[in-house]
Amino acid sequence: MSIRGKACIVGAYEHPTRKAEDKSVAQLHAEVALGALRDAGLTRADVDGYFCAGDAPGMGPLSMADYLGLNRLTHYDSTDVGGCSYRCMWRTRPRPSPWASARWH
Repeated sequence: MSIRGKACIVGAYEHPTRKAEDKSVAQLHAEVALGALRDAGLTRADVDGYFCAGDAPGMGPLSMADYLGLNRLTHYDSTDVGGCSYRCMWRTRPRPSPWASARWH
């Protein structure tokens, strides 16, 4: 089964704040995710996968999905390998969650 041509990264956003003492980690993750969606011209309703670094609070991508109101996820993952977390995610093969009823064509 190949996902070639079926999955893509469609937006990017770099948070303008460098010292955000007044924001929680969850809030920073959410602001960056929403900024990337705006960059791509998408909304939360378009999201079916969420990948984040290991510093996301709680249960990582599951907690962030709840915080962001993402209720259509079929794949998610997190990693904690320092500053290259997102580079590692680039090579992660999306897999359906065992708890979601995902359809693969």
